Amino acid sequence: MTRTMNSRKSYNSTVIDDLLREITSDELSGTEKRMLLAARIDDAIKIKGWRKQDFAKAIGKKPSEISKWLSGTHNFTVDTLFDIERILDIHLFKLECKPDTTYKTYVYSVTNIPSQYNQQNWLSLMNNKLSKSSYKAKSSINTQN
Repeated sequence: MTRTMNSRKSYNSTVIDDLLREITSDELSGTEKRMLLAARIDDAIKIKGWRKQDFAKAIGKKPSEISKWLSGTHNFTVDTLFDIERILDIHLFKLECKPDTTYKTYVYSVTNIPSQYNQQNWLSLMNNKLSKSSYKAKSSINTQN
C-alpha cells in the first residue's frame, strides 16, 4: 500500500529574514552580477550546442569546476574570463581603448569676485560653464566688498 502525503508543514522562522537584513547592497549587487555572468556563460555554451563537458574539455577544466562557475558563486580571475570569451567567442565585458581620446584638466582659481555674486551664485555660474566637460567647480571664494 502506497501512502501519499498531501499535507505540507509550515515553518515560521526569521532566520532567512535575519540573514537577508545582514547583506549589504554592495554584496547583493555583486551576487547579482556573478549570477548574470554565469547565465551569460551558460547561454553561450548552449548556443554553441555544447554540453558542460564539451566546454570543460575545450577550456581544459573538470566538468565539476564548470558546474561551480555556472552556479553564480564563483569569483573568476580576469585571465579565466578572457579564456572563456575566447573559447566561446563572446564578449563578457565592453572594454575599449580609445587612443585618440585626450583628457584635459582645467583649474580655475578665483580669489576675488564682485560683491553682487555670493559664493553659491558664483559656483553655480562656473558649474554651468563647466557642465559640458563634466567638471564641477569647488573652491573657497572671497567676495570683494
